[in-house]
Amino acid sequence: MEKPFGFKWPHDPVLALGVHFSYDPERAKKLNLEDKIATLEKALNSWKRRKLTLIGKIHIVKKNLFTALLYWQCRNTL
Repeated sequence: MEKPFGFKWPHDPVLALGVHFSYDPERAKKLNLEDKIATLEKALNSWKRRKLTLIGKIHIVKKNLFTALLYWQCRNTL
């Protein structure tokens, strides 16, 4: 592999500001998206045991799911 600028380039994904960078786009997608979605699903499933009204369920989704997705999206675009 060529070494531009004489730097030692990593072969493993690099984590910077909460975003994984990798030469393999599929691996980066898995690390950045799929793992976070699995975490959100796990958090939302923990709320299923509670007997919430429809308004309560909507509130939980808006509070947890949407804010987490917006936070990750904003972090990835900066």
